[in-house]
Amino acid sequence: MEHALIAALVEMSPYRRGLRPLVAEIARAAQICDQVREAVARIAGRAGGAAPTRSALGEDRALIMAFLEHIFFASPAFLASAGMAGRTQTHV
Repeated sequence: MEHALIAALVEMSPYRRGLRPLVAEIARAAQICDQVREAVARIAGRAGGAAPTRSALGEDRALIMAFLEHIFFASPAFLASAGMAGRTQTHV
C-alpha cells in the first residue's frame, strides 16, 4: 500500500491530527482488509497517479472515512486520552 496515498487520505479525515503518526500502521491495516484495499485501489485509479481529491473518493468515501474513524478511536493515543489505556474489555 502506497504510504503517500494513505497519508493523503488521512489528510481528508476530521481525525487527521491523531491519525498522522499512524500512517504506516493504517497502510498495513488497509492492505490486510480486502474491502479497504480494493477501495484504496479504486481511489488511486480515479486519482490517476496524482494525490487524491475528495471527488476521487467517489462511492468509496464513506468506507474510507469509517475505516479511518475506527482506527482513530481504537488508537492508543485516543484510548489514553479517554482514560482507557491498558484496560481490557470484559463481557458480562
